[in-house]
Amino acid sequence: MTLRIIDLEGIDIYTLHATEDYFLEQVGQGTQPPTVIFSTIYRPGISIGKEQNLERDIDTKNAKKRGADITRRMTGGRSVWLDQDHYIVSLIRPKSPNDLDTAKKYADVCSRVIKSIHATTGLELFLKNNNDLMTSQNGHIGGAAQHSSKDSYIVHCYIRKKINLDCVLDVIMLDGRKLQNYKNEFKEFAVSLETEGYYDYEFSKKFRRSFISCFEEDFEEKDLTTFEKIAIEKIAQDYKNPSYIAGTGNEPSRGNCDMFEGSKVRIRELTELAKKGELKFR
Repeated sequence: MTLRIIDLEGIDIYTLHATEDYFLEQVGQGTQPPTVIFSTIYRPGISIGKEQNLERDIDTKNAKKRGADITRRMTGGRSVWLDQDHYIVSLIRPKSPNDLDTAKKYADVCSRVIKSIHATTGLELFLKNNNDLMTSQNGHIGGAAQHSSKDSYIVHCYIRKKINLDCVLDVIMLDGRKLQNYKNEFKEFAVSLETEGYYDYEFSKKFRRSFISCFEEDFEEKDLTTFEKIAIEKIAQDYKNPSYIAGTGNEPSRGNCDMFEGSKVRIRELTELAKKGELKFR
């Protein structure tokens, strides 16, 4: 079967998730082949998990000041800050009678990502907690999430090329607690290709070529058609809907993906506050 390859450059976070949703449905219906989407967004975007409390985990006023879009994705997990210094890979496949389980789906995609990063930069990464891309020093440099429909599934993964912690910490929270005072702690575990000394201006181009070569299938590079763009824009309106983004308000605090290792928060002071019942999160 032939893979369809799509490149999306200069899009926003709403269009990213809407494109994923569109092809998740089309691949499931058999009207599109398995699809790989390579994306970069042109302005900051904050993607919170499907079941995550917006007001407890995101400073929406500061996000607006930073010019960051906010939406709620269909996959689970914790908030992630994305901007033009992140490269995003989304793989969408139909389900099969012998479908992989959740962990194996992560391993299937993330192992290709890790292999391609190594081929491109020489950087050794490891997969931990099913979906975290980690350095040998336990630095978090990327992560993945997944979502299934009746007949198809998506695994998307981001790779951080650079990081501006001031921007990130100005926006993310944990159960309503601001995190700017934990910048030194974040420096220890929130890393990027640049902080690890592996940044290359042409990384995305080289990584893309290496990632595609990891598949045995033939591939076809095909831009979005006018019809597809119209359909995707319609879906994007849902991701911009304030009531959808707000959620019910009853979701638990989940925090940010960088500050957790599995289910454990990586900042000792916050762990102690949780033990005392002064912070609640899941």
